[in-house]
Amino acid sequence: MHFLDKIAILALNLYPMHRTIFLCALLTFSCSVISQTPISNVVTNYQPANTGLSYALNAEIYNYGNLSGSFSNNQAVDGIILPDGSYLYNVFINGAVKLRRVNNATSYGRKSLVWMESSEIAGVYNIFPPYTDSMEVFFNGRTINKGTDNLFGNRDDDLGNNNNIERVDWVITSGVVTSKPSESGFPVFERGADDVHDPFCIAAILALDANGNPVQYGQVLRVGSGNFGNLPNSSLNYSILRKEQTEPELYRTGTGNQKRGGVFISFRDLGVDSGQVIYGYSLFAHDLPLSANSSNLIDYTNTTYFPTTTSSNTSEGGIDLIAFAGLFHTTGTDVVLPVKYFNWKANVKSGKAFLNWDLDNASGCKKIEVQKSYDGQRWQTIASLQPFERQFTDENIKGSIIYYRLKLYDAKVFTYTTIKRIKNKVGGLSDFTIRKENSIILEYNMTSATSVTFQLLDQAGGVVVNHSYKSIVGSNKVLLDYPKSRGVYIIRLYANGDSFSKQVVF
Repeated sequence: MHFLDKIAILALNLYPMHRTIFLCALLTFSCSVISQTPISNVVTNYQPANTGLSYALNAEIYNYGNLSGSFSNNQAVDGIILPDGSYLYNVFINGAVKLRRVNNATSYGRKSLVWMESSEIAGVYNIFPPYTDSMEVFFNGRTINKGTDNLFGNRDDDLGNNNNIERVDWVITSGVVTSKPSESGFPVFERGADDVHDPFCIAAILALDANGNPVQYGQVLRVGSGNFGNLPNSSLNYSILRKEQTEPELYRTGTGNQKRGGVFISFRDLGVDSGQVIYGYSLFAHDLPLSANSSNLIDYTNTTYFPTTTSSNTSEGGIDLIAFAGLFHTTGTDVVLPVKYFNWKANVKSGKAFLNWDLDNASGCKKIEVQKSYDGQRWQTIASLQPFERQFTDENIKGSIIYYRLKLYDAKVFTYTTIKRIKNKVGGLSDFTIRKENSIILEYNMTSATSVTFQLLDQAGGVVVNHSYKSIVGSNKVLLDYPKSRGVYIIRLYANGDSFSKQVVF
């Protein structure tokens, strides 16, 4: 018996009153998934809330969670059904939702605009899910009876239900990888009428910076209304609730009854190969220009690609995204976390780049590649290292900005580290060293041929020696006579605005 069949039978036996199963038939395992597959059905269960909140606002009563009068509070998804297979929720892969906001003419700050399953009776609003007005928390889970209204819409909603959200990121900071990219992926659900669900765009996150923000994307995938499946028997009553940044609690701005639909997007649909690590995905409005490529997705404040005038009344910005973020895969598909890294650093000194790192689960690492880029997009492998090595020095650095990353291999997969960006002082000094033998020997490196000025200062700051030398690219050496008087001095070298000083005793 298929595992999802067992889930369904067990659910019916254990939760006859509170479990809803949107299920016509559970299909057997299949190895292939076509691009942007419509979701035929879902296996869900209603979970009772442990908390509740009630308050009065504008002569109206709001009851949330276990104070709503319902035990069917959070409707969680355990499995999804596609036309050619069944998929399970991966409980081990956790991510974080980040909403990227840009203020516009109608919305600003950390505004909340959500909808939740409810029962409304003459000014009393019984909201089934527990109260939360943090949209990041609101969206991070597998609940299918709540979501947001007009996710990417900035204007044109007559009731004021407009947002300032330009991009939604679901970030898995540790990364995730599979050897079967056609059998693992992400469902996206939307509230709306059958066959008219709103389109959107999506891309896999391929790299993060040190703060966990996306810095590299895969290909843009455009999902149309026709790619959604209609979930049978999925209509629900809901309340639309809103709170501006300066307001105390959510308040009702509308109600309705609609169905729900979903689309499954596999790793393969996103252009992700077997063994390639990704760090989650991002969602974008459907008015993302057709000319947009993966590099245009990073700066969500760029109005060329993220216009702040997207209409809430059209399919371009009106998607009522269900608050669902998670990963599903077929039975037997391996979806794993790759080798982790920490203390990953990159610094420049004396015309060289010094890289060092540590690894967690290092025994699983088989090889380390050091990669370099001058634009953050096109990469070249400059070294292949043994798994026990923890540092590398790049002696061939050019240009003012250089990017580095590591590619870590284990037995089946590979992962990229975050990208490190360093500044190289072109034409300037990269520090210097002093040796005292029969004379003073100064050694320094230059990234271009230019004049370097040497100064010897006494303790009072007076200039004892001032002389300039024409330097060459690379290593330079200058011999100087000892000063006539012994004591404490300062040696200073400077070129093109770069200056380094050191104290020395003669």
